[in-house]
Amino acid sequence: MKALFLVAAAVLAAAPVCFASNTAPAKTAARSEIRGWPPEDLSGRIDQVDVSQHLLIVSGDGTTFDFVVTPRTKIRQGSAHLSLGDLSAHKNVKIHFLPERRGDVAESIEVLN
Repeated sequence: MKALFLVAAAVLAAAPVCFASNTAPAKTAARSEIRGWPPEDLSGRIDQVDVSQHLLIVSGDGTTFDFVVTPRTKIRQGSAHLSLGDLSAHKNVKIHFLPERRGDVAESIEVLN
């Protein structure tokens, strides 16, 4: 009986060491897991540009979309790099964006005309 008690005590004492991991758990999830939705593309026509709100409103596929434009958003027309202030209504654009909880975030905007 005494031997059984000593074996049980030894197993319980060693359990935390046996189950401890030498690798640290990942602190952040992969970027695609954080967003939750895959990137999308939309072609449409600019209805409105609001530089102060960093917002681009585009009509496409029969629906109006609001896009958040960040400092990381790439805006181009051909080989020229543009800013949000360079855009104006009635231009055709192709937008690559990420759907997020805060809204659709434009990754790139290509002016087509």
